[in-house]
Amino acid sequence: MKFARLIEVADADMLEWDATRAVPEPTPRVATEVVRVDPQAPDRGREVLPTHLHGWMDRFVKLSDIGYLAVADGEFGGWVWLRRNTHRDSAGLRVRLAPDEAYAHSLWVPEHLRPTGVPTVLVAAMLADVRDEGRVRRVYGWVDRENRPSALLFRMIFGFTEVQQVKRFEVAYRWGGQVPFSARPRYGPLSRSGRHSDGA
Repeated sequence: MKFARLIEVADADMLEWDATRAVPEPTPRVATEVVRVDPQAPDRGREVLPTHLHGWMDRFVKLSDIGYLAVADGEFGGWVWLRRNTHRDSAGLRVRLAPDEAYAHSLWVPEHLRPTGVPTVLVAAMLADVRDEGRVRRVYGWVDRENRPSALLFRMIFGFTEVQQVKRFEVAYRWGGQVPFSARPRYGPLSRSGRHSDGA
């Protein structure tokens, strides 16, 4: 049927990282540098980015996100972003954060660089920054259950653990959100009151 894929539903896991954990120091197979983009210095890193990504960076910086951009062998090697405020992310999931929580999102690395260790370097730089700053107690990030490479990266390499499961939907590859009442357990960053309300 033509409309069978108009709406797609996927299982997603919300993961958390305890900021007291050690952060591994990865050794990538290509020369990699990570450039930090701070909302107070938004133009830093712009020269690294392909032009078609400038709009995305501007949106993230406007939301006070901190960016981590990889330069791998002299070319743009991907990014990951960190957000500190409650928001609706680009997949339509509403992530509710306490003042000592953060949310990692939009991890992306070009396909040819994924086996080289660049994704690990990006995430390690972000988490080391969080740990050294000392204001964040936990970092969240979600992965689709079928995305095994991302799940392995966060769970096996960095020790993220599952805190909540949810079903998310996507309509015509353009917009999406959380399937109502699908979050398990009830309390968590994808719940109406957030995880911090359960006393944890």
